Formats: sequence, structure tokens, C-alpha cells
Amino acid sequence: MIKDIWFSLPAKDLAKSKQFFEKMEFRFHPRDIESDIMFGLLVGKKDVMVMMVVEDKFKEFAMDNVWDKETGSQFLMSFDMESKVEIDSMYEKAKAAGAEIFAKPMESGWLYGFGFKDPDGHRWNPIYMDYSKLDAIE
Repeated sequence: MIKDIWFSLPAKDLAKSKQFFEKMEFRFHPRDIESDIMFGLLVGKKDVMVMMVVEDKFKEFAMDNVWDKETGSQFLMSFDMESKVEIDSMYEKAKAAGAEIFAKPMESGWLYGFGFKDPDGHRWNPIYMDYSKLDAIE
């Protein structure tokens, strides 16, 4: 039986990545906060772990090369937030933290959100899902 799940992402500059996520007000797992190899972000009410791992160690763990962020996307990490106000607040934090915004806040049917890249080019997609509008769309 699967006990837990987490995602590991490569980071070129771990200190820069940590600073970025601090400015974004993400929560950190206390276990690796002082590590110079990795740190964990706790995401959502269930504390899904996203590990940021220095590239050399990531290659060792994955037994593979790191993807080229210039030629494609490795993944899109989407997460649900409580309101449009929270989305707009996260958007302002992302801009202040120096994120590359690839999609400004917009509404599409029952979804409202935006997209940003962290310092390593990983794509994050905060969204608010307004279920009250879902029936009107169907």
C-alpha cells in the first residue's frame, strides 16, 4: 500500500529557490530547512510535499538528466485556492518575488487563475474553482 507521495524538482540555485518561495509565503517542511541539498514545500491542506533538490542530487536520485526548460515544460503544478482575492494576492506576491508570469489572472468559465514560473522554470498554476458557475456552463 502506498503510504505517502511527494514530488521532487531540480533547482539550479537552492538558496535562490528558497528565497523565492519564502517571498511567496509557502510553508516549509522543518526536516530539511538547513540542508544545502534540498528543502520541502508543504502544499495544500493535506501538506503534499514538493521537494526542491539541487540539480546534481536530482540527477542522482532520478538516474536521468534534467529537462531543458527552454524547449518545453516538465509539468504544470496546479493548486486550488479559496477565492479570487487569494489568487490576486498570490499574483502580487509572485510579481514581487520576481516570478516570470506566463499567464495573467483571468477567468475562464468557472475557473479563475494565473500562471508563473519559479526561478528554475517550473510552472505553477494557482486557480480558484467557482462551483456555483459550473452548472451554468454545462
